[in-house]
Amino acid sequence: MGSTTEIIERISNINTSSAGLTEFLQKTAEFTKEIMGVNEFIVKDVYGRDKEASSSEEFALNTKKPYIDNSLSGYSAFADLIEYFNKGFKSCLVLPITTEIKPIGVITLLSRNENSFSEEVAETAGLISKMAGYQAIAKIERDRSLNSAKYFDAAFNTIMPQAITDKGGAIVKANKALLNLIGRNSREAQGKPISELFSSTEKEAQNLRDFGKGVASYKDGKKFVLFQSKISDTLSHNLFYDITEISRLEEKADAMNASPDEVYCFMDQGYKIGWVSSNAEKILKISPELLSGRRITDLNQTDEFINLLKKADQEPQKMQVKVTLDNSITANISILVARSASGYFAILSKNIEGYIASLLRTNKDMVNMSSDAVIVIDPLGYVKDMNKSSQTLLKYSMAEMEGKPITSICSNESQYRLENALAIAKTRGQITNMPIEMVNRSGEKIPFSQSIRILYGDTGALSGYMLIGRELATSTKIRFLGDELEKNQKEIANKKSESDLKTQFIYNISHDLKTPITSILGYSKFLKEGEFGPLNEVQRSNIQVVIDEANRLSTLVQQMLDVAKFSSRKIKLDIQKVDLKEIAKNPSINALETDARNKGLEFSFIVDYDVPVIEADPNRLIQVLVNLVNNAIKFTEKGSITVKATRSGKKVKIEVIDTGAGIPKEYRSKLFKKFYQLPKTRQDGRGTGLGLSIVRAIVNLHGSKIHLSSEVNKGSNFWFALPINYVPSKRQQEQ
Repeated sequence: MGSTTEIIERISNINTSSAGLTEFLQKTAEFTKEIMGVNEFIVKDVYGRDKEASSSEEFALNTKKPYIDNSLSGYSAFADLIEYFNKGFKSCLVLPITTEIKPIGVITLLSRNENSFSEEVAETAGLISKMAGYQAIAKIERDRSLNSAKYFDAAFNTIMPQAITDKGGAIVKANKALLNLIGRNSREAQGKPISELFSSTEKEAQNLRDFGKGVASYKDGKKFVLFQSKISDTLSHNLFYDITEISRLEEKADAMNASPDEVYCFMDQGYKIGWVSSNAEKILKISPELLSGRRITDLNQTDEFINLLKKADQEPQKMQVKVTLDNSITANISILVARSASGYFAILSKNIEGYIASLLRTNKDMVNMSSDAVIVIDPLGYVKDMNKSSQTLLKYSMAEMEGKPITSICSNESQYRLENALAIAKTRGQITNMPIEMVNRSGEKIPFSQSIRILYGDTGALSGYMLIGRELATSTKIRFLGDELEKNQKEIANKKSESDLKTQFIYNISHDLKTPITSILGYSKFLKEGEFGPLNEVQRSNIQVVIDEANRLSTLVQQMLDVAKFSSRKIKLDIQKVDLKEIAKNPSINALETDARNKGLEFSFIVDYDVPVIEADPNRLIQVLVNLVNNAIKFTEKGSITVKATRSGKKVKIEVIDTGAGIPKEYRSKLFKKFYQLPKTRQDGRGTGLGLSIVRAIVNLHGSKIHLSSEVNKGSNFWFALPINYVPSKRQQEQ
């Protein structure tokens, strides 16, 4: 074992040679393993609390002292130490790396021999702990400062013009890009206000003088946007972003957007449209957003059109093509395609005659499908056409109404109003949202919000009117239902938020309880083992009661944590190859077998010969079995308890069978809910009501469901079937 000087020197060398905190802890662990001659070590970086410490690690970090167990067994003080024992280790030393301010990490040293860690080893470990803690925190602060400085220097010395300014906007420091832009050296620029270096309007100059505002400014025809951010109370960082080219392109784009006859678009080398002029809506009757991102070959997929695009690499090409503009409208379009620097430039102009014919057919279909009542009348007010919605609402067929005056289906109060509205529409071209009452075949008055549009014939003369009526009664109902739906959605969101807060509260409280419980267990064990002086039998008995109750409280807290994690979807399974024959030998299962036999019950764990190795989380699977077997022991006074595993196709069925009291039907629907307890557990106060809800959650995460068959006074059978090959759910894949 090395001397104090050697230890200090070695840890200092590790600190200077390590790239990061995790590497520093790893090398410290390797050095500690070397000088102490142990078999294995485990390193955990807890500085950022990204990793949760185990119970023994929490104890060592809280006490800030090495924790030694020279005789690991199935009854060790902490659950993780039992796991080390199950893996064949006989002694361990948990070494905290901490400072007075914050824990840094923890190193667990494991030996396959008993009594590997003496008092001398503990003293050396304590020295390593303190030295490594201070070295680690020094490294963290040094690395943080260096990284911040490097980041800022790298960002400041880019091709983007930047400057550091004082409160008054005067330059303290400018980078090369800004000095080149303003044509001055560092000495000439220092102390100059930013606002005086640019040819800005008075308003822009004032904005530049006001701290924190991003504004456009100009110099030599160039256009910039200034972004300012605060560094300290006296300094700010200024970055100038050149938007000159963007502005010029915007001016050209505005001219293209204003074209009355032609649509312009840019395509990449794969013919995907990256930009299309906004007049596409007006000329092609299709939104630019629907064209942008599509390949132009989607509009026409013929070989002739594709060959045209290929020829455009040599010289501009033009042709007439038939394209589908949306789901139903097709048109003949003239397309001119030319090669550009980054792809292709295209001009699209439409064949008006073919388009109008297609549009008329589509409009007629859309009018018929509309939920609004649409009625077409001639210039004298006689009905020429009615869509299906108007026929349904008014209960008249088209054959019955054709040639009849529109006023014949209006209420007396609305006839005069409609006649006046038609006269006004003839002058103005349209009327919008006029209230009117129409009368259906049954004599029922129906309120409408009526709009009127002028229709022209081929010669441009008035050919009639289109009346578009929205039924207000139904609209009012829909609006009411919409308000109710919005109200319900808000209530659901509020309840979910409240539920999430409760879950987080339970998680935080349970997590905070772990540390004091761990300390109680640790110090109680020290007391019982005589670490603080010998105890008589009564004192030992009382300490054992404290240990038992602390263990029970620890189980409850762990169950609360599990429930909170399941509720907030923080649980992730550790999927491994699991041999159920090995699960049967687990210390936790063996302890339950002892409890059953002490109660006079037979206990058996049967795994059929053809049951294969499955993919599952072994620790969670043991947790399920412990909960189910523990409940079986609690409710069985005589007979037997059997854990049975059999193969069923591509799954393995696992059952926990008892000959106990059984579960009455009235309790079964509530059995797997949180905090629900059967009457017996409520009477003896031993249950928590969480075990079976945790069982269901774990089984569900494995892609299965928990089932129950039971008969009063004859026993119960809880069972589930796990897939041999684990397949994560969509929710688990997203985590």
